[in-house]
Amino acid sequence: MFGTKRCQGIDIPSITVTQTVQHVQAIIRHGHRSSPSHDLHLHNMEAIQCHLGSEIPFWELPFELYGGLAPEGWMKFNWQHLSPTSLTLRGPLAVVSPKCQRDVFVMDVLVHEDWTLQSGRPINEIRFHLGGTTLSDFCNATGTHIDPWTWKGMQRSRLVQQDAWPATRPPSPRAVER
Repeated sequence: MFGTKRCQGIDIPSITVTQTVQHVQAIIRHGHRSSPSHDLHLHNMEAIQCHLGSEIPFWELPFELYGGLAPEGWMKFNWQHLSPTSLTLRGPLAVVSPKCQRDVFVMDVLVHEDWTLQSGRPINEIRFHLGGTTLSDFCNATGTHIDPWTWKGMQRSRLVQQDAWPATRPPSPRAVER
């Protein structure tokens, strides 16, 4: 149906493909300009990266494993439709570097240990609220124990500046109990 007439389609363009192409063109066009659109695109990409809590830029991650952790929006839509293809976007993305040697990213470990999205989502909600991405963000200074405040789902101190992390709400008491 969506194919050209030559390949026995009826030449109706796929609206999903058309929209994805237009969105990618907008991201590329505004990627290196000083404009409000550039700032909004960058903000959306940073928000997704924070929600995922991964060391790897989200464009390079498989959507089927990480997509359920991302906030809804057109950037997630584009990632979803680009993920099964060999296309990816590269450029200035806010990725978090490990703070110490052999540090691990909590959500990357959960995804690779085959945790279901349903069981990983409460952990991600707490991780996101606490403002951390790596295991060392939730441990004591020597890295031998998880900080007691973390077990309660409470922030002992702000890991990142408030304006550098998306606004969050405290996790539900039920999520902390799990």
